[in-house]
Amino acid sequence: MKFLGWMYELPISYWIRESTWGHPIMLCFHAIGMAVVVGIVVMLAIRVATGWPKGLTAGSFEPLLRLAQIGFVMNFLSGLILFMANAPSLTLNWTFQIKIVLIILGAVLVWWQSRVLIGTPEKPGSEAVISVPTRIIAALTIVCWIAAVVAGRYIAYTLQKVFL
Repeated sequence: MKFLGWMYELPISYWIRESTWGHPIMLCFHAIGMAVVVGIVVMLAIRVATGWPKGLTAGSFEPLLRLAQIGFVMNFLSGLILFMANAPSLTLNWTFQIKIVLIILGAVLVWWQSRVLIGTPEKPGSEAVISVPTRIIAALTIVCWIAAVVAGRYIAYTLQKVFL
């Protein structure tokens, strides 16, 4: 608990909590990073799960996945700063805990999909065979990331302040 208290007392944490603009600015960065990550990941997962659109190969998402990594880093850093401002409260918050688990699971699923699918010999316009387990993993990826977004939004309604 001392480490959480230390993070809570940092000047940037105080700025996020107490200033007029700190929290909204960090939330904007967090939302932009989330839009990039979730948008790209869900597009890839829809392609894998449904096979639509036919002319777009899974391998064509490789440059976008690099952009998603940048969005993930942006999201991680802004999320860490937001966490520091309310570390004691967020650590005990069940929706925050669920969000973190879903993000980790979603990231592992995306990593697995990118390892399995990127670089496959799928040709534009061809009917590549994507296995049923891979399609199920893609569907689970969509569920994880959307649920993580919902859980993140729900934190505002379940957060109770803990004072050290």
